[in-house]
Amino acid sequence: MVAATPANLSRTVTLHVTSGSGAPAMAAGQLLIDTNTARANHLHVGSVVPVRFAQTGSSTMTIGGIYKPNPLVGGFVLGDRFFLSHFDNPLRIGVLLGTVPGAPDLGPALNRMLTRYANVGYKTRAQFLQSQQNKINQELGLVYVLLALAVLVALIGIVNTLMLSVFERTREIGLLRAVGMKRRQVRAMIPSESLIVALFGAVVGIVIGAGLGTALAWSLRDDGVTNIAVPIPA
Repeated sequence: MVAATPANLSRTVTLHVTSGSGAPAMAAGQLLIDTNTARANHLHVGSVVPVRFAQTGSSTMTIGGIYKPNPLVGGFVLGDRFFLSHFDNPLRIGVLLGTVPGAPDLGPALNRMLTRYANVGYKTRAQFLQSQQNKINQELGLVYVLLALAVLVALIGIVNTLMLSVFERTREIGLLRAVGMKRRQVRAMIPSESLIVALFGAVVGIVIGAGLGTALAWSLRDDGVTNIAVPIPA
């Protein structure tokens, strides 16, 4: 659960509210949830949910708004006034600053202020976006490694299939040579078979992979994956 100050919330955090309201609901002590939580628990604006706080005990809250998933605030957001009434010593996880266009860079001043806190740092909007992209790139790197291993296994499988085909068809190849097949024709037959196997596997793999990739991207549409692109080299 994350708390934020409702006043001027839109200047620092963009909550794409799909139903209900954002800052007004937070100021009224209501709870905001993301669409994934609402769908999983069959909740809507106006639903009353039971909550339990470690310091103040059990209570209830009304759902005041539903927003699209936001990795910056998580799945539950409420106003700071309601939050402070249930927590004596809240832990601040971040301070969001908004600057006017043309303002000087705050980086040097923030660095001087944060030198006393080794575990605290700051990021600009672009740096935060870059850090999120780096996380995704790391996951994609793992996928590419697994893909390379799959390709290697596929190549080994094709080679083994061709070797068995040659060894098990020794008499057949000898018969073909006896009835007039030329040596170059025999040499061309083996690569042709390997090409057919590779093409068949590639076509089936592309069709199934594209279908599974589209289904995966569609299932992640609420997590910010809104565009589906096929990586066709230019």
